[in-house]
Amino acid sequence: MMTLKEAAKYADKTVFTDTYGTATFYGQLHPFTDNVRSSQAARRRILETAPEVSMPARQTVTEGSSGVVYLVAYPAVDSYKGRSIRFKYPACHTDGVFSVRTIAQVLANSGGVTDAYVAVSYVKQWDQPDSSFFFSNFELTYARSLTVAVGDILIGAGKYFLAMQPGRVDDIGFGAVDVTEIVSPLATVTFKGYSGVIVPSTDAYTETTITNVPIFIEHTMLDYVHEALGFVKLEPGDKAISFLKSKVTTVRPGDIIGTYRVIAVSDSGSTWKVHARRSS
Repeated sequence: MMTLKEAAKYADKTVFTDTYGTATFYGQLHPFTDNVRSSQAARRRILETAPEVSMPARQTVTEGSSGVVYLVAYPAVDSYKGRSIRFKYPACHTDGVFSVRTIAQVLANSGGVTDAYVAVSYVKQWDQPDSSFFFSNFELTYARSLTVAVGDILIGAGKYFLAMQPGRVDDIGFGAVDVTEIVSPLATVTFKGYSGVIVPSTDAYTETTITNVPIFIEHTMLDYVHEALGFVKLEPGDKAISFLKSKVTTVRPGDIIGTYRVIAVSDSGSTWKVHARRSS
């Protein structure tokens, strides 16, 4: 005679492994009934396990036969006469490994999280006010154990995404954040700074040149604070450019960074972020 619990686990023939470890368990995948072909839930599944199975701490598992990596959300519990007989977890197919870094960490190419599995869902496009091009907006889904802060850069699938809000845990237990894609944000340029002290013999300012300065470039519509001290009205073509203080210790309005002139300066901790405009 077989109990309901034993019957429920009878078809658990698929091996799943902790993506970040070696622990394994048996389960089975089923379609996610609320998805449609074009929905954000199209790649979701239901992962069924016995109640005694413990999910990995980072809520990320690898399906044994295919090698597909899934994020795992909160379980729904089937029970009978007060006893759990089945756990059903929403699971999301991922798009690969991403890094989650601050702009300073991106520029230094160190720190942050570099092994997060993420699913990418396209949401919409919105018009840039000074261009015929569009920003592409996405929702990224990740394990709820991961923390994403507003302004973080998520890097993966050959793309850079800017977190436009703090990450959140959605109603079924996935981490989620709305992001905007930033195209080709990295460059290496020359910085020219001016001391502000004029040289009488040449009637010019003392110039300091620093080569090979890594910079991170954003459209100003993605990063400005209207109420900030020193805010300058935005003009078409303006950029927000960040670079490490360890590379450039002092920056002032009027300095040159690459092909841009510094209009205003913000202190962002370990980086300078400048409002920049094409130099004439």
